[in-house]
Amino acid sequence: MPSKNIPTYQITIDPAYAENGEDLGIEQIAFTATPAIKVKGMAFSSQAKPLFFSDELKYRITAPALIPMEIYRFDEDTEQEYNVKFTKEEIELIHGKFMKQMVNRDLFNLEHDTTMTVPAYVLEAWIVDNPKEDKAYSSFGIEVPQGTLMVTAQVTDKEYYAELVAQEQIGFSIEGYLGMKLKEQPNKINMNKLPDG
Repeated sequence: MPSKNIPTYQITIDPAYAENGEDLGIEQIAFTATPAIKVKGMAFSSQAKPLFFSDELKYRITAPALIPMEIYRFDEDTEQEYNVKFTKEEIELIHGKFMKQMVNRDLFNLEHDTTMTVPAYVLEAWIVDNPKEDKAYSSFGIEVPQGTLMVTAQVTDKEYYAELVAQEQIGFSIEGYLGMKLKEQPNKINMNKLPDG
């Protein structure tokens, strides 16, 4: 059971919050049966309801990659508890940097195994502005809050696409380095001792 007075860390790609000089941002996106968000090795629980759309004719999969939300964390090793918060504003910055740095390289893997490259590329990525009017909802039937980063992946191998769908590995989970900026400080915590998950 979470305590009431625990710190909240806002996810950020501000270079000042890179612990070891990492280039903060998204490096890859995993196709997974259990969509999660990974931040410095921390895996968060998936959404209760699957959020995805698969187009069998065009071999495309559309799903959210980042959703504005706050997530409770408990580190069993240090017995520290805290919240991690993704804001609309920071998701927009993450999206912009991801699109700017996206080049012709392997961006997708399977279940966070970087040796298992998925034959796919980002066809489209956008930020949801008006949830009820956005095509995430009107075209794909995916209801997500304002500020969500949506991604459409074009799978280039028909048989691989069929296997992804059969195994229900059609959710997205981001990979990369993201900083954590202390937003609320009910009790002082040493940032250098923050657990990695």
